[in-house]
Amino acid sequence: MYLDRDTASDEELVRHCSRSNPTRDVIHELDGGLSVIRISNDTVVKYGYGVAYEEFVSQQNAYDLIDKNVIRVPRVHRFFTYMHIGYIVMEYMDGNTLSSDWDSLSCQVIADVLAHFSGIRNEQPGPLSGGRACGLLWIEGDSISPTSSGDIERYFNTRQLRCHDKLAIQGHRFVLCHLDIAPRNIMRLKDGSFCLLDWASAGFYPRFFEICTLRLNAWTQVDFNSQVLCLLEGLSQDEENQAQLLQKAYYLAQKYVYNLPRRKRKKANHNNI
Repeated sequence: MYLDRDTASDEELVRHCSRSNPTRDVIHELDGGLSVIRISNDTVVKYGYGVAYEEFVSQQNAYDLIDKNVIRVPRVHRFFTYMHIGYIVMEYMDGNTLSSDWDSLSCQVIADVLAHFSGIRNEQPGPLSGGRACGLLWIEGDSISPTSSGDIERYFNTRQLRCHDKLAIQGHRFVLCHLDIAPRNIMRLKDGSFCLLDWASAGFYPRFFEICTLRLNAWTQVDFNSQVLCLLEGLSQDEENQAQLLQKAYYLAQKYVYNLPRRKRKKANHNNI
């Protein structure tokens, strides 16, 4: 049984998406984690503990900013929470992710998409949602909502990079960055176009932020992200230096912060603010 996204109540959507519903149409599901359930011919619901209002706003803004002829973004319709779980009601995209089926064409498409993003700019850096920053470059559990170059520089320079050269992003252009480019977040649609999913990490940052996350998500020299990197315009020497600092910050966080017990981790974060 399908539901009308405009008339169904929050409770009806929750019941329909529940694992106890034997008739639900599962598009994607992780054990104990994120689920995507189709509720009608043109609508799905993405839900899970990590699904937040910021992701809804970010995807809404991406939909408005990006040329649909370059890349599709699912249109979002509604957000609500139920029992601390976030639900996003959005457009259903008919296709398959590139997780097990990517080729040189799809790599070129994404390289062109990132070039398009570099032309979408903002005066100030920060998350596309205007709220809390999250994703690969930010320490999980930190609550930071940067709205200036200084906010971002202080975040990295007083934590992971205290004993190293300092990150400096002032003077760089702040362009649209997705920051989670990976085959699992890219769909090849039935009409031949492509769609980019999962906008939770997106924001306006220097272009080397995107390059850095592509590198961190590249596991071999022949995987998808590595091939995309080969097709992108190279970084200037200053941009490369800054990208190296971001990568260093990431690896230091993995080594020290995530190996601490939770109580000590909070103390370490507090002491470095």
